[in-house]
Amino acid sequence: MKNLLILLFLILSTAGVVFSQVPPAAPAAGMSAVQKNGKIKGKIIDADSKTPMEYANVAIYRKLDSKLVTGGMANGAGEFEIGELPMGAYYVEANFIGFEKTTVADVKIIPNATTVDMGTIELEVSRQQIGAVEVVAERNRIEYKIDKKVINVTNDINAAGGTAVTVLENTPSVEVDIDGNVSLRGSSSFTVLIDGRPSVLSGSDALRQIPSSAIQNIEIITNPSVKYDPDGMAGIINIVMKKNILSGFNGIK
Repeated sequence: MKNLLILLFLILSTAGVVFSQVPPAAPAAGMSAVQKNGKIKGKIIDADSKTPMEYANVAIYRKLDSKLVTGGMANGAGEFEIGELPMGAYYVEANFIGFEKTTVADVKIIPNATTVDMGTIELEVSRQQIGAVEVVAERNRIEYKIDKKVINVTNDINAAGGTAVTVLENTPSVEVDIDGNVSLRGSSSFTVLIDGRPSVLSGSDALRQIPSSAIQNIEIITNPSVKYDPDGMAGIINIVMKKNILSGFNGIK
């Protein structure tokens, strides 16, 4: 019996020594702590003026899946420093309002190079070309000048497809009857000029021969200067024709 107790004691002592020498089990996969001792720094400046870009944005993306890891902002000197980054490959984007985004690819943090100095990053001003802008000024239908009234035919929608008589229907100091006879200040005795030259026809007959589509404007001169012969005339109607416009054939040269 005594020998049995001694044998049992020896077995238990040996088992205790063996289990005390077993190394601790390794942590499960994915449970190991990731070291975050990487750091990226640099400086952002304006590419044109070479001045520091205060408050410029910096974003760091993981190169593997383009996932945003962290970001920061430049200080008053345009410098930035972003730490607590795990080992791996990244790309960095620098941006500011009104400037083009600049991307720095293939930035790696490895055990023997945990601090990456990106140096100076230049941002270009964003320039966007817009289409041409056409400014169109609209002229009044009737312009009053010192010695004459000018009727801008292109602004008279009612005269489209008519003649010079149609243009004069709604003009002050000019009357047009139902037969298309024109009278200036109550008189049918007036001179018709075409581009400043006397017409071979007179009065209403000349005005009926000129299509409104060929007229640039009509000048009504009620107080002619001395270079015209105003004797017995109520005034002058000068038809200014459009240039390089084919107005058709007529008897007026």
